[in-house]
Amino acid sequence: MTEEKTTKTDTVVKENPTVDNDNVKTDNSIPYSRFKEVNDTKTALQAELDRIKAQLKTDSEKKMAEEGKLKELNEQLSKERDDLLNYKTAVEAERELSRQALIKEFPEGVREKFKNYSLSQLNDIKSEFLKDTNKLSVDGSSPAEGQAMGFASIIDAANAHRRGEINPEEYGKVRKYFKDKFSRS
Repeated sequence: MTEEKTTKTDTVVKENPTVDNDNVKTDNSIPYSRFKEVNDTKTALQAELDRIKAQLKTDSEKKMAEEGKLKELNEQLSKERDDLLNYKTAVEAERELSRQALIKEFPEGVREKFKNYSLSQLNDIKSEFLKDTNKLSVDGSSPAEGQAMGFASIIDAANAHRRGEINPEEYGKVRKYFKDKFSRS
């Protein structure tokens, strides 16, 4: 005594299922034990998925907290880098001023030749120049008997002054030395 209803898709659905002990069956239906097994599995998997999602969220929060510390560290290191860059700029500016001052110590005629030299190269050239000729001697002491600042005569000093190898102040010292040496008192 089953009644059949026709649905819009013309499928047959039975309203009175036959019951077999533990299994409730209908035509085209799944046994209850299988349904319960699949449903329990689905529930277990959903619980596992929820646990994994919660773990991912916790891990993500920990990572963001660590990144927050990393951001602080990054900000600190950026500040230190900026301070070092400022210091480097100041040192470079001071070295350039020293280099320019050293170039001014050379005779005017040769300064242009040294404009692209580094500070260390200029120091080497200056020390080599002082060692060889003593022409840049500030105190005017004679490197050898009868010489003034490396010049054997006033004529040598005058020629060097015209070529720009010595500055007017040094030339004045050399002139004074030879004038005093050969003056008649």
